[in-house]
Amino acid sequence: NYAFWYRKAKLQESGKDSSGALKSYRYAIKIYPSPDAMLAAANLLAEKKDSTAILICRQIEGQRMGREYTAHCAFISGVYYARTGQYDKALTAFNRCINNYYQYTEAYMEKGFLLYDANKTAEALQVFKTLVAIKNTYVNGYYWIAKCNEKLSAQSAAIEYYQKALLLDPNIPEARAALKRLGVK
Repeated sequence: NYAFWYRKAKLQESGKDSSGALKSYRYAIKIYPSPDAMLAAANLLAEKKDSTAILICRQIEGQRMGREYTAHCAFISGVYYARTGQYDKALTAFNRCINNYYQYTEAYMEKGFLLYDANKTAEALQVFKTLVAIKNTYVNGYYWIAKCNEKLSAQSAAIEYYQKALLLDPNIPEARAALKRLGVK
């Protein structure tokens, strides 16, 4: 039955068995092609750089199920484009995701990563600042603001944001190591 295969796929996915999860999602989709199972499979395919992810997203978007599903499809498309080195398309897809659902934290993070890796650190910093303005308890946003500030040689701002990240989650070894590197005990 659909629910069995879908739950099995979720368990396999959380157990880092992506190929087993994809197989189970396919069985679930054959029984009942729910958008949730299709999106979950598309997400795994996007991470594996499989263009089938784009086809699945187009199929779901064609059903016009609402902004949330459109945002999910745009995000998954962005992941596929980012993993395959199509950075302009990835940024466009992440922007489309954010425009459809402005609280989509993962889209901000992926967009920020792309900009950071492209040495557009000031732009990445603005993306991460927007993210923490929307969700002020998002630890990774503070951590990446600190990384951007450190790369921009704004040491005091970097220290401040590493400390904020550690305040929200004391179990971030990277932030602790960065503070040590910056001379803070």
